[in-house]
Amino acid sequence: LIAMPALRLDAALVHLDIADARGNAGYTGVDPYFDDLFCAAADRRYLETDQLVSTEVLVKTLPTQRLLLNRMNVDRVVHTPNGAHFTFAGDYGRDESFQQFYVASARDPESWEAFSARFLDVDEQTYQSEVAAWQAQQEAGQKESGK
Repeated sequence: LIAMPALRLDAALVHLDIADARGNAGYTGVDPYFDDLFCAAADRRYLETDQLVSTEVLVKTLPTQRLLLNRMNVDRVVHTPNGAHFTFAGDYGRDESFQQFYVASARDPESWEAFSARFLDVDEQTYQSEVAAWQAQQEAGQKESGK
């Protein structure tokens, strides 16, 4: 067995389903992942959340076992509804079609550049708007092809 020092992260960027403004947060999905461990190992800790609520609402909404982060391990909180897209969070599922589009776009530089310009090199509001527009385009295409 070889021992080595623990890794120290410069920053942790984590997402949890519900949080208060102070950084107390929990999950409503099936898996807590390692968000608490990432925050404990980082010098700076940033939490994004789908639902920003009061502390009172937070502790009434979730069982104690699902309160994963406490304010001592969070430096900043950002309210970002649908912020875990295209993965899943408590209130929304994984967007498989968008994930496949993401992977296909990464296959060549030209497609990746177009994807990045539309979805990544933009602010959050634009990203969410572009995702909604892309989903509408996909639905329209499926209706046209008779699926």
